[in-house]
Amino acid sequence: MAGAQVDQEETKLCRACCHAMPVAANKCIACGSVQNWQRFLVFSATILSLLVALVSVLTVAVPVMTKIFVTPTAKPSLAFVEFEDGGGIRLTVANSGDAAMAFRSASVVAGNGSAVRASIKTDTGGFVVKSGDIALVTISPSQFTDPVIAARQARELNNMVYLAGLPVCRLFLEIVDTNNKEYNPVISIDYARCKTFAISGILANSQLHLNDPPVIAAPGLAPADRH
Repeated sequence: MAGAQVDQEETKLCRACCHAMPVAANKCIACGSVQNWQRFLVFSATILSLLVALVSVLTVAVPVMTKIFVTPTAKPSLAFVEFEDGGGIRLTVANSGDAAMAFRSASVVAGNGSAVRASIKTDTGGFVVKSGDIALVTISPSQFTDPVIAARQARELNNMVYLAGLPVCRLFLEIVDTNNKEYNPVISIDYARCKTFAISGILANSQLHLNDPPVIAAPGLAPADRH
């Protein structure tokens, strides 16, 4: 009887299979289960494996879901580079968005309200700026063969010559992305450069002189006829 009590006191039950085992034993000889704190490592490894699998799935799924529910957009930004001797304006146009964009039009608006349509020329010859790309662009006054439009352009350019004391000009670009969303980034031009831009447009094409020959005068002098 006493021996049986000693045997019972010196044994314990396996935590997994309830098989009797010595008190000091750390592993069950019947099922192989670890009895001390190390038994939690098996459970943790399982959870870790599941988490790794979940992260792997999310890495692939999140970008796909983002494209489904979030519309890509362009993000244009302008930076001045230089003024050309002929009056052209050199800019860099960066696209930091996630959609491609294309140039649609450009215009220069003076402080006196004169608005001149301008032409856009890129160094690559293309008009599309992909996501993450930067385009080097030259802006110059547009030239028109239509006499009515050319005369209107001539008057607006001529008015820009008389901008002394007025606010700076602003260059507007009209840009559209692949989802037909429009953007109108703006950059300022000082008076002297705006005047050079206008004079270069007046002298660029004889068509601009039709119906309203512009008279280039010194800054501060009023034009004879602004119409």
